[in-house]
Amino acid sequence: MKKLLAWLLLALLSVGLSATALAVVGSETQKSDASIPATFNFYQSYITSDNATPNTFPAETLHFTVVRAASNPDDTMITIADQTVDANPDEIVINVPAYTKVGHYIYTVTETAGSTQGVAYSAASFDVEVLVDFENQSDDRQTLRRLVVFKTHKKDASGKKVDTVTNTYDTGSLSVKKTVSGNLASNTQLFDIAVTFTAEEGRTVKSAITYTGGSDASTQGTIGAADWTSGTASRTIRIHDGETVTFSDIPDGVKYTVIEAEAHKAAAELNSGDDSKGYTATGEITTATPIVKGETTGVVVNNDKGTAVNTGISLDSLPYIIALTVVAVGAVVFLLRRRHRKDD
Repeated sequence: MKKLLAWLLLALLSVGLSATALAVVGSETQKSDASIPATFNFYQSYITSDNATPNTFPAETLHFTVVRAASNPDDTMITIADQTVDANPDEIVINVPAYTKVGHYIYTVTETAGSTQGVAYSAASFDVEVLVDFENQSDDRQTLRRLVVFKTHKKDASGKKVDTVTNTYDTGSLSVKKTVSGNLASNTQLFDIAVTFTAEEGRTVKSAITYTGGSDASTQGTIGAADWTSGTASRTIRIHDGETVTFSDIPDGVKYTVIEAEAHKAAAELNSGDDSKGYTATGEITTATPIVKGETTGVVVNNDKGTAVNTGISLDSLPYIIALTVVAVGAVVFLLRRRHRKDD
């Protein structure tokens, strides 16, 4: 009688698991010899806050936590090794061990939140279920068979079914433009501007920031993950009037400053022969300011250098000079008319 009940229970479990596997989008199954360890894959991906695919993704290592159900027949555990992300989406490998007992095994998997700048980690969880039952052989022997089901019936905060582990990754852009003004300003003079990025406390940037746009070699390049020191990375660009350099794929949460070199603003004679000095700079960002995700923030740094030209005429005496000129012209006209009448 007990043996019959056990068979009925296993049959019901088989039907239930199969129904779940067929009904849930993204579910997969594996049937294999329970005595041989195997691997099983699911997927992880990055999207932006507006459900788009980001231009880039962080080369981070993902960690997962596995908890077995108290009702499991024994303490046999599946495992998920730390996974280095090198694609989006990317496969995550589940290691399924050998089993020695029949029964229904349930494991709940959640992602462990990391510290990568710009990433909001998934709080959703899902189940991996393993059914171990007997398979009859032709020679009347029985062996253990394992059925693995990746169940995505868990729901996220929005109430939607979870098809995969999805993290949110947002970035923004920064454009830096140079303009000049004043009668002594050069529109071909290159100005040195330091652009500095700072990550949030406890966060690490693990993706590349690219920049391009100017004519000088300093305006084309990449700030890689290895270029950050103590949460800060900086580049000095050299641009002239009318040029714009754009920094792209800056992780959300990063702050920036845009500061021109002091040498251009040094106290110097305007006619000293050094075209790079004597400017008054406006538009710099000297206080660390957050990048706006999904947008391009524009910064315009203007350099002004000019002087008044001495024409030799005092503006204070100009009205009197004009009046005397009018009187003189009038006198000349009067004399010419008088002479003309006398000749007649």
